[in-house]
Amino acid sequence: MFKETKIIKSILWGQRFSGLPADQLIPVNLGARIHSLRVISRESLIEQALCIRPDLLIFETDTPGEKSWSQLINFTKSKLSDCGFIAILNELSSQDLIRDLAIAQVDSIIKHDRLHLEIPYAIRAFQKNETFLNSQVAKIICSFVQNQLSNSLNSINNNVNISSKDRGLLTSLTNRELEVLACLTQGLNYKAIAKRLFVSDSTVKTHVNNIFTKLNVNDRTQAVLYGLKHGIDQIAADIFQRMESAISESEEIYNAPNTGSHPNNNLFLQF
Repeated sequence: MFKETKIIKSILWGQRFSGLPADQLIPVNLGARIHSLRVISRESLIEQALCIRPDLLIFETDTPGEKSWSQLINFTKSKLSDCGFIAILNELSSQDLIRDLAIAQVDSIIKHDRLHLEIPYAIRAFQKNETFLNSQVAKIICSFVQNQLSNSLNSINNNVNISSKDRGLLTSLTNRELEVLACLTQGLNYKAIAKRLFVSDSTVKTHVNNIFTKLNVNDRTQAVLYGLKHGIDQIAADIFQRMESAISESEEIYNAPNTGSHPNNNLFLQF
């Protein structure tokens, strides 16, 4: 025989409009005490819930309030961790409201015009640690999920397109020329580039002239624009990381005790 996982001893039904026969809509064999109250705001409903401490809170979503349902429900859950929530929806027009209820992770969302049919299923679902959704509401929530997945896939595809971007003539540049071009995109002048790469100013000028020739451009501005168009900024992080590693290694060698010949003594002569 099926054994319920949750026993419902009390239910708080916060009514926006009076006249709903709560005691007739809730299955009589449930044996729960029903508190049917007229509420004027969402906040007053939560205050009543904290006082009564029901096992299940049923509320009408068009009840006015200053805070969103997700804010209030999350707050209530922090105080009443075992309390369940069944939301009664009047209209399907407010998708923001449905999204907010989904964010709040209510136990069920049912339609006002189908209360007598859906509320027994919603209560039974809560007892079984399951969720019951009106079929129309379920379709809307599914569309939310599909849109989110679509946006995620588009983001992934965009990142793939960026990572596999056509590098154009950048592929013809040497590693040192790429480093120089990356420095140019950072707005560094020849002297600053020479200091950063541990080379002479004339060496930097030679590399820049080679860049101009290989990229078929006439000046620094054109070279920078071409580099940015073909993704130099995306590989610059790796370039500067290598450069920082080289600087660190150079400092270690410079600060090391002089023991004669060192395998990296010619480090600063390599262009």
